[in-house]
Amino acid sequence: MAIDTIEAIEKTIDSRYRLKRKSRDWLLDESDNRIRIRVPDRNSIAFSLDKKNERPFAFFSGNPPEGIAKICDAFLFCIYEGKGYLFIIEVKSAHKERSEKQLINGKFFCDWLLSLCREHGYLNIEFSVVSLLLWEPRDREVTYQLASGRRSDNEDPDIERKPKTKHFCLRLEVKNRRQIALQELMSYVTVS
Repeated sequence: MAIDTIEAIEKTIDSRYRLKRKSRDWLLDESDNRIRIRVPDRNSIAFSLDKKNERPFAFFSGNPPEGIAKICDAFLFCIYEGKGYLFIIEVKSAHKERSEKQLINGKFFCDWLLSLCREHGYLNIEFSVVSLLLWEPRDREVTYQLASGRRSDNEDPDIERKPKTKHFCLRLEVKNRRQIALQELMSYVTVS
């Protein structure tokens, strides 16, 4: 039986790198923060190569050139309404301008991983790649509840679609939120 892309990635990434899962939430522990990312179903995989006291790429030397071994905080591959999405995630509480290189390196890693899946017949769906910066300035109040009561998701002042760049057509910045539902982000991703 053929396996799909999510299952291929799940079988490829060692379980120690997978994010913890609680019901429909993937849990990203970054510094002293726990961020919950709610997905609509089980057809997803989330992992992090950014482990404390570990190099993200064990085969790299202990002293690679500046920036080469930087990596983002997490990756979330998911299927939503029949379409594939890859969220490359970075969490910052200061110096958000430093996130771009980590996100770009994360995209390059995923390009390689998806190329391997394509080459070996495991890429059954194309993925829209989304750069997702979770920005929590140290001096701001944080929202722990999922947003509700808005007329549409595009009204959330803490979610902003950013201009595309050379590396990312889809970029989102979410401020002061530790719980995010994938459905909240989708209206920003699908806006033309």
